Amino acid sequence: MYIIKEKNRYTALFSADIQPAPAADHNPRHYFPAYDPTTMEWGWQESPELPPFFRIEPGHRIVPLTLLEQVSEKLIELRPEEKIVDNQIVVKSLLEQQADGLLLLNKEYKIVDNDIVEKTLEEMLAEGSLTLAPDEKIENGEIMLKSLSEQVRDGVVVLAPDERLEGEEIVFLSVAEQVAQGLIVLDPVWEYLDGGQIKVRTVNEALEGGHLHSRLACEAALQRIYDQIEDSIRERYPSGYESKLTKAYLRWMQEGQPPNDERNRKFEQMEADISSLKATFRGLKDRLKGMMASYS
Repeated sequence: MYIIKEKNRYTALFSADIQPAPAADHNPRHYFPAYDPTTMEWGWQESPELPPFFRIEPGHRIVPLTLLEQVSEKLIELRPEEKIVDNQIVVKSLLEQQADGLLLLNKEYKIVDNDIVEKTLEEMLAEGSLTLAPDEKIENGEIMLKSLSEQVRDGVVVLAPDERLEGEEIVFLSVAEQVAQGLIVLDPVWEYLDGGQIKVRTVNEALEGGHLHSRLACEAALQRIYDQIEDSIRERYPSGYESKLTKAYLRWMQEGQPPNDERNRKFEQMEADISSLKATFRGLKDRLKGMMASYS
């Protein structure tokens, strides 16, 4: 195939099936009278099929333009999603389209093997596109609440000092556990644990058990005795009743102390009861006072 084209063009201005190839010094005007050697050139190829776009190289050889050359010369235009590979127009991969801004994916999707698939919750969490509440976790591809023990482990639930976890339940520490952990501090003189309960020693128990090791402890024991005596009196003779008996007795005295008077009997009974009660603790008080003297 014999062709004539303009030097700044890539298609034939004239073509003819001429065989064999003309001599290099032939006159192209013989075939194309309007031939201008300053703006035109000629070429030949054996095949009768011309490429859509071509150039003429030295020796008048017709050489097809590559697709890249055709794009560069703006002879053809690629769509945004197309590219040239091995002189063929192919569609860009999804990753390339995404990199070029042609493909926008929602945060829950990704590209794998040139396919759009859903991300796992773990992937979304790792990249920051998914945020879990402090009491949530991902398990078996689902968002679910953490167990109570997990929430305690992760600091979501903070146990009070007197609480502990038993299975998946928060329970209070027993009195014994609170004592063991120092949450409850026992008074070593007066308090002790018995059967999981805090019990208080009597003055006699504290004394006989050897718990009174100082003058201060003995003074406290004496005060407890005075308080116990006072409480016992108030239990039998409440303050108002004691005052009533005393006033009645004074009136009896003012009336000349008539014999066989109930007022006198009741007042004397009250005094006797109080004296008896105090006498009950006299020995204990004396022992304490003796100990106090030894500590001074």
